[in-house]
Amino acid sequence: MSTKDYYEILGVRPNAAQEEIELAYKGRRSQYHPDRYAQSDADTQAWATAKMQEVNEAYQVLASAESRSTFDRRRASGHQSRPDARQERHPPTFSSGSI
Repeated sequence: MSTKDYYEILGVRPNAAQEEIELAYKGRRSQYHPDRYAQSDADTQAWATAKMQEVNEAYQVLASAESRSTFDRRRASGHQSRPDARQERHPPTFSSGSI
């Protein structure tokens, strides 16, 4: 599964209604549409194209109730098994003279 958080990409809460997801998609689509950056340099155009692809991918997953449900289940299981990002976890270290 992709590690992307589609809710974050669209800027909506995970419990957002379908209408809110659609509205957010339309906003992001107009914000990142490559035509908006037609007069920009190649790097900016590539950035806008990549962002637009992310937005389209997020909407494609979240627009369908079935794929959204699958994404939510995978997202929940991934977050439960992942250690808390704020706590660094390191293997124990032993000095050579401590045993």
